[in-house]
Amino acid sequence: MINQSYEYVSLPNKSTFLFQSEGQKGTILKGILFTPLGNNLWNLAFGDVIDGDINDSVISNNHDLVKLFGTIAKVTYEFSDKYPTRQIHIKPVDEKRKRLYNHIFRRNYEDICLVFDITGAFNNGDEESYMPKKNYDFFKLKRKFVK
Repeated sequence: MINQSYEYVSLPNKSTFLFQSEGQKGTILKGILFTPLGNNLWNLAFGDVIDGDINDSVISNNHDLVKLFGTIAKVTYEFSDKYPTRQIHIKPVDEKRKRLYNHIFRRNYEDICLVFDITGAFNNGDEESYMPKKNYDFFKLKRKFVK
């Protein structure tokens, strides 16, 4: 998955990243933002940059999904290199994205679990070690090897 990714720029705090999606709808500025939720948990949000803000509800459908998620994965690794003790919270904003995220985690499980402990969680508050055959409402990543 990470083999295909866009070049990106990072702000000095390594919490905001920007890149350009290239596809059927042209060039679209995208952003990835890590924001604190408390208790060393950081939310990962990404989407189109519109009027200086990252809008994670827009569906731009630029037909570059593999490269888009390769970039998000690469940025996630970079963020966790800079801040290895921070946990990363990934929650889809709608049902379509929830199905997509479950598919991506399932398909890339073996690669992801080499570096991260993955927790699958449900909206009712239940959490468990990630199991690829289940469908989760959101995910948490924790770096395995802290320098």
